[in-house]
Amino acid sequence: QSVFPAVFEIAKENNNLILGFLKKLFQSTTKEDKGKKRKREIISFPEGLSTLVRAIHKFLPVNKVKLNSPVKKLFLHNSLLVVELADGQCINAKKVILAVPAFKAAEIAPEIYKDLSKLRYASVSCVNLICDEKYFSEDNLKTISSSFGFLTARDQDIQVLGVIFSSALFSNRCSKGQIAFTCFVGGINNPQALNLSDKEITDLCLRDIKKVFHLDSLQQEFSLVTKWQQGIPQYEVGHKALIEAVEPSMQGIVLAGNYLRGVSVEDSVKSGFEAYKEVNLRKE
Repeated sequence: QSVFPAVFEIAKENNNLILGFLKKLFQSTTKEDKGKKRKREIISFPEGLSTLVRAIHKFLPVNKVKLNSPVKKLFLHNSLLVVELADGQCINAKKVILAVPAFKAAEIAPEIYKDLSKLRYASVSCVNLICDEKYFSEDNLKTISSSFGFLTARDQDIQVLGVIFSSALFSNRCSKGQIAFTCFVGGINNPQALNLSDKEITDLCLRDIKKVFHLDSLQQEFSLVTKWQQGIPQYEVGHKALIEAVEPSMQGIVLAGNYLRGVSVEDSVKSGFEAYKEVNLRKE
């Protein structure tokens, strides 16, 4: 219900998931819906997703944005919310949107959101690789050029969680004659992977790609490893009840983030818009 709310709603409305999907499929083929349906696409930016943040910042008033100012504490004092910064400065506010990870919300406002510390996050390493096409057969290259990537199962003796064929999705990821891969290692069932060195993680990804494509050898021309100790919020049993219990905790605070109702970028943006609407609806 929390991870796939749209799927849950389809099942709820139709009392049957399969019938619900069939009904949606039939409706989407009608002339009426064809004109209204918004095409979904996979998008990115040449300089990464931070491009979106920088673009938003560009359109905000300079005196309304405070950068490089970590928040130390958020608390209520004399009917006002007080945002205490790491440098000791305090900002008083009637309303606050708290758009930080769940564990950070519990750290900043422990008296209000201590229960959010119960929400687990999976560690994950992201490994960007660029390899020469010469290692791959023609069939391999056809598969890669026409695919998104692959996910793995635990019983496959493969440690990567999944691999995205970045160069097949985005034209600017590498030069002609090369293939760009984005690999993910770690997860909730393999936290120890974060302790591996960058070289060990890179070698692990190369080994698994070799295994999947049945290659004799594979070397990278470029690699970049990025690690997140607390990377992906886990939507475990009891998640919905936990969120519903903490969201109304303080009248002037509205939560936003990918730990509430979806982990994707789209879900995160939607969460931000919903928080903005909610904070404006609430009474002073």
